[in-house]
Amino acid sequence: MEAILMACSSRINDIQFRDAAKEEDDSALLWMMSNYGEEVVTALGSEVDRLEKEIQELVPGIRHVDIEAHNPTGPSP
Repeated sequence: MEAILMACSSRINDIQFRDAAKEEDDSALLWMMSNYGEEVVTALGSEVDRLEKEIQELVPGIRHVDIEAHNPTGPSP
């Protein structure tokens, strides 16, 4: 997860969030949050694709890989 957040942070930084939060209306902040959310989803998808490829190389012929996300500090599902 750290790698995903770092990838997103390199494009959208804290200063941009702070500047958007200072605006009179919420439109700039909502735009920043939306873009950041898209960056997180894209980075997470890339990481899942990388893991699936790595698993397929380690286990040739594997047909299904189910990668689930959970909170490592919270209770297990």
